Amino acid sequence: MTRSTRLQSEEGNAVSAALAPLATELEPGTVRAAIQELLALLPERPQRMLAERFGLGNGRPKTLVDIGKREGVSRERIRQIVAGALYTLRADSPPKGTARERARRILLSLCTSSGGVTTEETLLASLGGGEAKDRSAVRFLLSSFPDFSEAQETQRTRPHWIATARTTSRNGMEPAPDSSTPVGPSLETVLEAGERILEREGALAPESRYLDELRRILDVPVTDAMLRSFLTVSKRIVRNPFGDFGLRAWRAAVPRSVGDKAYLVLKAQSKPLHFRTVADEINRMRFDRKRALAGTVHNDLIRDPRFVLVGRGLYALREWGFMPGRVSDVIIRLLREAHRPLPKSEIVAEVLKQRFVKRNTVLLCLVNRSFFHHLPDGTYTLAETLRTAPRQPSPEPRPSPTS
Repeated sequence: MTRSTRLQSEEGNAVSAALAPLATELEPGTVRAAIQELLALLPERPQRMLAERFGLGNGRPKTLVDIGKREGVSRERIRQIVAGALYTLRADSPPKGTARERARRILLSLCTSSGGVTTEETLLASLGGGEAKDRSAVRFLLSSFPDFSEAQETQRTRPHWIATARTTSRNGMEPAPDSSTPVGPSLETVLEAGERILEREGALAPESRYLDELRRILDVPVTDAMLRSFLTVSKRIVRNPFGDFGLRAWRAAVPRSVGDKAYLVLKAQSKPLHFRTVADEINRMRFDRKRALAGTVHNDLIRDPRFVLVGRGLYALREWGFMPGRVSDVIIRLLREAHRPLPKSEIVAEVLKQRFVKRNTVLLCLVNRSFFHHLPDGTYTLAETLRTAPRQPSPEPRPSPTS
């Protein structure tokens, strides 16, 4: 019953906003009443075992071994009793107007509207729950209704639930045996196509463009909500907090360091930011549970070659064309690339494109005779140019007429 699955931030958007009014109908009171009605269908002993097995009420499921020790029976006997109790509940046809019928209808609507495939995290996000006891309640309801079956984890997919009334247990949106026409692509087809797109592009894909390309390849009518729901099941495809899709192995998709997170923040903002602002944005986006400290961000960025310090505490991405180094380093590079002396006005203008500093800062650098030389015509050149320039040979003395 306990599984090592992580609640990922991108799953909160897996269900279409159009389902929000429906989701709010499943209130905590309805959930509690549905659970009580279902348990009331069973004798007292199976009731107690199911409650302990799913962690109903406290969100702490117990293992079969723990329950068996308390009941004085074997682990296998507990498994048989729990399986028999769930079989009884799934065979029940809840009367209209009951809490369990309402909960069943809402969960089924949420699942089928997302393509018949969903995860517990997606349902919890849609229903506004996030605590351990909420997960236990949703899991118990899904296990108790005949409309849902659980698909186990594979190399490509995480554990998820499938609406069996609409789909087969293996292929996602492919029709159930009693369906006459297919309703869309299979889960495997969607995930394979999604991986191929990302591998081909080799970079993060914005959501709208990625879903459009995925829909074009599938060549069948499928909504954004369905595609998002399918993609949340994938173990290889993830969506970062900015809504871009990528492969889990990519640091831009799953940032592993402060530098990776800062890179995504600057990429999203498309402008230089102060390191304190970068730290605030990292914490606001909640990449993980680690809190970013401004000092740590500053220390990481100044050592990372992806970033350039372009002002007092201001960082930009090197890939935007900013030169690394101090202001004097920028001037040196400008003069080297120009292959000629440059006037003061041109040097100042070019440096201010690269650095967010005052004009006087540039002028102070130019008076450093160790690096720069002021020529009589008002232009500046590198001091090293004068030091390495070959000397003109002295003219040979002309012979005197008397010699």
